[in-house]
Amino acid sequence: MEQFLEEKINNLISLKPKLQYEQYFSEGIIKNYTLQVLIKAFNDNKVLTVPEKKDLDLNAFAIWRGLDWDSKLLNKKIAQLEYVFYRDHINAEKIIEKIIQKTAAENYEYLFCRIYKIEQVLYDTLSQMGFKKIVTNITLNTEPEERNISGDNKCNFNVRPFKNKDIDNIKKIASYAFMYDRFHKEPFFNKNKVNMLYSEWAKNDCISRADEVIVALDGERPVGFISLVIDDESKKNLPLGIGHISLIALSDNYRGKGLGKILVNRALNWFYNKVDIVEVGTQKENKPAVNLYKSCGFIENSENIIMRKLL
Repeated sequence: MEQFLEEKINNLISLKPKLQYEQYFSEGIIKNYTLQVLIKAFNDNKVLTVPEKKDLDLNAFAIWRGLDWDSKLLNKKIAQLEYVFYRDHINAEKIIEKIIQKTAAENYEYLFCRIYKIEQVLYDTLSQMGFKKIVTNITLNTEPEERNISGDNKCNFNVRPFKNKDIDNIKKIASYAFMYDRFHKEPFFNKNKVNMLYSEWAKNDCISRADEVIVALDGERPVGFISLVIDDESKKNLPLGIGHISLIALSDNYRGKGLGKILVNRALNWFYNKVDIVEVGTQKENKPAVNLYKSCGFIENSENIIMRKLL
Protein backbone atom coordinates (compact mmCIF):
# COMPACT_ATOMS: atom_id res chain seq x y z
CA MET A 1 0.00 0.00 0.00
CA GLU A 2 2.79 2.44 0.88
CA GLN A 3 4.46 1.98 -2.51
CA PHE A 4 1.13 2.52 -4.28
CA LEU A 5 0.41 5.59 -2.15
CA GLU A 6 3.88 6.96 -2.82
CA GLU A 7 3.34 6.61 -6.56
CA LYS A 8 -0.02 8.39 -6.45
CA ILE A 9 1.30 11.23 -4.27
CA ASN A 10 4.28 11.56 -6.59
CA ASN A 11 1.97 12.00 -9.57
CA LEU A 12 0.30 15.01 -7.94
CA ILE A 13 3.56 16.48 -6.65
CA SER A 14 4.83 16.47 -10.23
CA LEU A 15 2.05 18.86 -11.23
CA LYS A 16 3.17 21.50 -8.72
CA PRO A 17 6.12 23.79 -9.48
CA LYS A 18 9.24 23.97 -7.36
CA LEU A 19 8.58 26.57 -4.70
CA GLN A 20 11.33 26.80 -2.12
CA TYR A 21 15.09 26.18 -1.96
CA GLU A 22 15.23 25.86 -5.74
CA GLN A 23 18.51 27.78 -5.90
CA TYR A 24 20.06 25.20 -3.57
CA PHE A 25 18.54 21.85 -4.53
CA SER A 26 17.55 19.97 -7.66
CA GLU A 27 13.93 19.28 -8.50
CA GLY A 28 14.41 15.63 -7.55
CA ILE A 29 15.70 16.47 -4.07
CA ILE A 30 12.87 18.93 -3.41
CA LYS A 31 10.29 16.41 -4.61
CA ASN A 32 11.73 13.64 -2.43
CA TYR A 33 11.77 15.94 0.61
CA THR A 34 8.12 16.88 0.02
CA LEU A 35 7.23 13.24 -0.54
CA GLN A 36 8.73 12.11 2.78
CA VAL A 37 6.82 14.80 4.67
CA LEU A 38 3.56 13.84 2.97
CA ILE A 39 3.94 10.07 3.35
CA LYS A 40 4.43 10.60 7.07
CA ALA A 41 1.39 12.88 7.27
CA PHE A 42 -0.79 10.48 5.27
CA ASN A 43 -0.94 8.15 8.24
CA ASP A 44 -2.70 10.89 10.20
CA ASN A 45 -6.48 11.22 10.16
CA LYS A 46 -6.16 14.90 9.19
CA VAL A 47 -5.79 13.93 5.51
CA LEU A 48 -8.66 14.26 3.07
CA THR A 49 -8.61 12.87 -0.46
CA VAL A 50 -10.57 13.03 -3.72
CA PRO A 51 -11.86 10.42 -4.36
CA GLU A 52 -12.54 9.05 -0.88
CA LYS A 53 -10.93 5.65 -1.38
CA LYS A 54 -7.15 5.76 -1.19
CA ASP A 55 -6.79 2.63 -3.34
CA LEU A 56 -7.94 4.64 -6.38
CA ASP A 57 -6.05 7.22 -8.39
CA LEU A 58 -5.76 10.41 -6.39
CA ASN A 59 -7.18 13.53 -8.00
CA ALA A 60 -6.59 15.72 -4.96
CA PHE A 61 -5.57 15.54 -1.33
CA ALA A 62 -5.13 17.99 1.51
CA ILE A 63 -3.52 17.87 4.92
CA TRP A 64 -4.89 20.01 7.73
CA ARG A 65 -4.54 20.25 11.49
CA GLY A 66 -6.08 22.04 14.42
CA LEU A 67 -3.83 24.55 16.19
CA ASP A 68 -4.50 23.84 19.84
CA TRP A 69 -1.89 26.23 21.24
CA ASP A 70 -2.99 29.18 19.10
CA SER A 71 -6.66 28.38 19.76
CA LYS A 72 -6.18 28.38 23.52
CA LEU A 73 -4.29 31.67 23.64
CA LEU A 74 -6.55 33.50 21.19
CA ASN A 75 -9.76 31.94 22.51
CA LYS A 76 -10.79 30.99 18.97
CA LYS A 77 -10.78 27.51 17.47
CA ILE A 78 -8.23 27.68 14.64
CA ALA A 79 -7.31 25.19 11.92
CA GLN A 80 -4.57 25.34 9.28
CA LEU A 81 -4.71 23.90 5.79
CA GLU A 82 -1.07 22.83 5.41
CA TYR A 83 -0.80 21.10 2.03
CA VAL A 84 -3.09 21.04 -1.00
CA PHE A 85 -2.34 19.03 -4.14
CA TYR A 86 -4.80 18.71 -7.01
CA ARG A 87 -4.98 17.59 -10.62
CA ASP A 88 -6.99 20.56 -11.91
CA HIS A 89 -9.17 23.44 -10.72
CA ILE A 90 -12.29 21.23 -10.47
CA ASN A 91 -10.57 18.89 -8.06
CA ALA A 92 -9.09 21.86 -6.22
CA GLU A 93 -12.64 23.07 -5.56
CA LYS A 94 -13.70 19.61 -4.40
CA ILE A 95 -10.91 19.20 -1.89
CA ILE A 96 -11.25 22.75 -0.50
CA GLU A 97 -14.99 22.21 -0.04
CA LYS A 98 -14.30 18.99 1.86
CA ILE A 99 -11.87 20.81 4.14
CA ILE A 100 -14.40 23.58 4.83
CA GLN A 101 -17.12 21.05 5.65
CA LYS A 102 -14.83 18.96 7.85
CA THR A 103 -13.45 21.85 9.90
CA ALA A 104 -16.88 23.47 10.29
CA ALA A 105 -18.32 20.14 11.47
CA GLU A 106 -15.62 20.03 14.17
CA ASN A 107 -16.59 23.55 15.31
CA TYR A 108 -13.53 25.36 14.06
CA GLU A 109 -14.10 29.10 13.67
CA TYR A 110 -11.10 30.13 11.60
CA LEU A 111 -9.41 28.26 8.75
CA PHE A 112 -6.26 29.63 7.15
CA CYS A 113 -3.62 28.54 4.67
CA ARG A 114 -0.30 29.74 3.33
CA ILE A 115 0.06 29.56 -0.45
CA TYR A 116 2.86 30.61 -2.74
CA LYS A 117 2.34 33.57 -5.01
CA ILE A 118 2.76 31.50 -8.17
CA GLU A 119 -0.11 29.16 -7.22
CA GLN A 120 -2.71 31.14 -9.15
CA VAL A 121 -5.21 28.30 -9.54
CA LEU A 122 -5.30 27.68 -5.81
CA TYR A 123 -5.47 31.41 -5.04
CA ASP A 124 -8.45 31.85 -7.39
CA THR A 125 -10.18 28.76 -6.00
CA LEU A 126 -9.79 29.88 -2.40
CA SER A 127 -11.00 33.39 -3.26
CA GLN A 128 -14.11 32.00 -4.97
CA MET A 129 -14.84 29.90 -1.89
CA GLY A 130 -14.80 32.80 0.54
CA PHE A 131 -11.16 32.98 1.64
CA LYS A 132 -9.72 36.45 2.16
CA LYS A 133 -6.11 37.53 1.67
CA ILE A 134 -4.68 38.81 4.98
CA VAL A 135 -0.99 39.43 4.45
CA THR A 136 1.86 38.72 2.03
CA ASN A 137 5.00 37.21 3.53
CA ILE A 138 8.46 36.82 2.09
CA THR A 139 11.15 34.30 2.98
CA LEU A 140 14.77 35.34 2.85
CA ASN A 141 17.89 33.24 3.31
CA THR A 142 21.65 33.39 3.39
CA GLU A 143 24.61 31.20 4.22
CA PRO A 144 25.98 31.53 7.76
CA GLU A 145 29.50 32.79 8.27
CA GLU A 146 31.74 34.11 10.98
CA ARG A 147 31.32 37.87 11.29
CA ASN A 148 33.06 40.53 13.33
CA ILE A 149 30.27 42.54 14.97
CA SER A 150 32.41 44.77 17.15
CA GLY A 151 32.41 47.56 14.56
CA ASP A 152 28.59 47.64 14.54
CA ASN A 153 28.27 47.81 18.32
CA LYS A 154 28.81 51.55 18.71
CA CYS A 155 26.53 51.75 21.75
CA ASN A 156 28.47 48.96 23.48
CA PHE A 157 25.51 46.65 24.03
CA ASN A 158 26.34 43.44 25.82
CA VAL A 159 25.22 40.45 23.75
CA ARG A 160 25.10 36.96 25.27
CA PRO A 161 22.99 33.76 25.45
CA PHE A 162 19.84 34.28 27.48
CA LYS A 163 19.64 33.32 31.14
CA ASN A 164 16.51 32.20 32.97
CA LYS A 165 16.38 35.52 34.78
CA ASP A 166 15.88 37.25 31.38
CA ILE A 167 12.61 35.51 30.51
CA ASP A 168 10.21 38.05 32.05
CA ASN A 169 11.89 40.91 30.18
CA ILE A 170 11.97 38.90 26.95
CA LYS A 171 8.25 38.18 27.29
CA LYS A 172 7.54 41.88 27.83
CA ILE A 173 9.56 42.90 24.76
CA ALA A 174 7.77 40.31 22.60
CA SER A 175 4.32 41.36 23.86
CA TYR A 176 4.44 44.73 22.09
CA ALA A 177 7.09 44.37 19.38
CA PHE A 178 4.92 43.05 16.53
CA MET A 179 2.42 44.91 14.40
CA TYR A 180 2.69 43.72 10.78
CA ASP A 181 1.79 40.06 11.40
CA ARG A 182 -1.40 38.32 10.28
CA PHE A 183 -2.87 38.18 13.79
CA HIS A 184 -2.63 41.94 14.29
CA LYS A 185 -4.14 42.47 10.81
CA GLU A 186 -7.26 40.53 11.78
CA PRO A 187 -10.20 42.28 13.49
CA PHE A 188 -11.33 38.74 14.34
CA PHE A 189 -8.69 38.44 17.07
CA ASN A 190 -8.45 40.38 20.32
CA LYS A 191 -5.20 42.37 20.15
CA ASN A 192 -4.38 41.88 23.82
CA LYS A 193 -4.62 38.13 23.31
CA VAL A 194 -2.42 38.41 20.20
CA ASN A 195 0.21 40.25 22.24
CA MET A 196 0.02 37.50 24.84
CA LEU A 197 0.53 34.89 22.12
CA TYR A 198 3.85 36.47 21.13
CA SER A 199 4.84 36.76 24.77
CA GLU A 200 4.22 33.03 25.29
CA TRP A 201 5.94 32.20 21.98
CA ALA A 202 9.06 33.98 23.20
CA LYS A 203 8.90 32.19 26.54
CA ASN A 204 8.57 28.80 24.84
CA ASP A 205 11.56 29.60 22.64
CA CYS A 206 13.58 30.30 25.77
CA ILE A 207 12.42 27.23 27.67
CA SER A 208 12.51 24.51 25.04
CA ARG A 209 11.52 25.29 21.46
CA ALA A 210 14.57 27.22 20.26
CA ASP A 211 18.08 25.82 20.05
CA GLU A 212 19.50 29.17 21.11
CA VAL A 213 18.20 32.54 22.31
CA ILE A 214 20.57 35.51 22.26
CA VAL A 215 19.83 38.69 24.19
CA ALA A 216 21.17 42.24 23.95
CA LEU A 217 21.49 44.15 27.19
CA ASP A 218 21.78 47.79 28.16
CA GLY A 219 23.64 47.38 31.41
CA GLU A 220 21.94 44.37 32.97
CA ARG A 221 18.54 44.87 31.33
CA PRO A 222 17.54 42.93 28.20
CA VAL A 223 16.45 45.31 25.43
CA GLY A 224 16.31 42.88 22.52
CA PHE A 225 16.52 39.18 21.67
CA ILE A 226 16.70 36.74 18.77
CA SER A 227 15.69 33.06 18.91
CA LEU A 228 17.19 30.41 16.62
CA VAL A 229 15.98 26.98 15.55
CA ILE A 230 17.71 24.18 13.63
CA ASP A 231 15.36 22.26 11.31
CA ASP A 232 15.78 18.58 12.23
CA GLU A 233 13.69 17.38 9.27
CA SER A 234 16.01 19.10 6.80
CA LYS A 235 18.97 17.27 8.31
CA LYS A 236 17.24 13.95 7.70
CA ASN A 237 15.94 14.52 4.17
CA LEU A 238 18.06 17.22 2.54
CA PRO A 239 21.78 17.33 1.75
CA LEU A 240 22.04 20.71 3.49
CA GLY A 241 20.99 21.70 7.01
CA ILE A 242 18.60 24.64 7.45
CA GLY A 243 18.38 27.03 10.40
CA HIS A 244 15.56 29.46 11.12
CA ILE A 245 15.30 32.78 12.88
CA SER A 246 12.16 32.17 14.92
CA LEU A 247 11.68 35.60 16.53
CA ILE A 248 13.57 38.86 16.77
CA ALA A 249 12.32 41.81 18.80
CA LEU A 250 13.64 45.05 20.28
CA SER A 251 12.34 47.42 22.93
CA ASP A 252 10.76 50.55 21.43
CA ASN A 253 13.50 52.96 22.51
CA TYR A 254 16.26 50.78 21.07
CA ARG A 255 15.13 50.60 17.47
CA GLY A 256 17.19 52.43 14.86
CA LYS A 257 20.41 52.06 16.83
CA GLY A 258 21.87 49.12 14.87
CA LEU A 259 20.90 46.62 17.54
CA GLY A 260 18.86 44.45 15.15
CA LYS A 261 21.88 44.09 12.85
CA ILE A 262 24.08 43.12 15.80
CA LEU A 263 21.64 40.38 16.82
CA VAL A 264 21.22 39.01 13.28
CA ASN A 265 24.98 38.90 12.70
CA ARG A 266 25.50 37.24 16.07
CA ALA A 267 22.89 34.67 14.99
CA LEU A 268 24.77 33.98 11.76
CA ASN A 269 27.90 33.45 13.83
CA TRP A 270 26.05 30.95 16.02
CA PHE A 271 24.67 29.05 12.99
CA TYR A 272 28.13 28.83 11.41
CA ASN A 273 29.28 25.18 11.16
CA LYS A 274 25.86 24.04 12.39
CA VAL A 275 23.74 24.55 9.24
CA ASP A 276 24.26 25.46 5.58
CA ILE A 277 21.34 27.85 5.06
CA VAL A 278 19.71 30.34 7.44
CA GLU A 279 16.12 31.28 6.68
CA VAL A 280 13.81 33.95 8.02
CA GLY A 281 10.27 34.98 7.19
CA THR A 282 8.66 38.39 7.54
CA GLN A 283 5.80 40.42 6.13
CA LYS A 284 6.43 42.09 2.78
CA GLU A 285 5.19 45.45 4.08
CA ASN A 286 7.49 45.27 7.11
CA LYS A 287 10.15 47.36 5.38
CA PRO A 288 12.36 47.85 8.48
CA ALA A 289 12.68 44.07 8.89
CA VAL A 290 13.21 43.42 5.17
CA ASN A 291 15.90 46.11 5.00
CA LEU A 292 17.57 44.73 8.12
CA TYR A 293 17.87 41.22 6.72
CA LYS A 294 19.09 42.44 3.35
CA SER A 295 21.74 44.59 5.06
CA CYS A 296 22.98 41.36 6.67
CA GLY A 297 23.28 39.57 3.34
CA PHE A 298 19.91 37.83 3.10
CA ILE A 299 18.22 37.55 -0.30
CA GLU A 300 14.55 36.98 -1.07
CA ASN A 301 13.80 33.33 -1.81
CA SER A 302 10.02 33.07 -2.05
CA GLU A 303 6.77 34.94 -1.49
CA ASN A 304 3.63 33.52 0.05
CA ILE A 305 0.16 34.72 0.91
CA ILE A 306 -1.88 34.04 4.04
CA MET A 307 -5.57 33.52 3.27
CA ARG A 308 -8.37 32.71 5.69
CA LYS A 309 -12.04 31.87 5.91
CA LEU A 310 -14.31 32.49 8.87
CA LEU A 311 -16.43 29.39 9.44
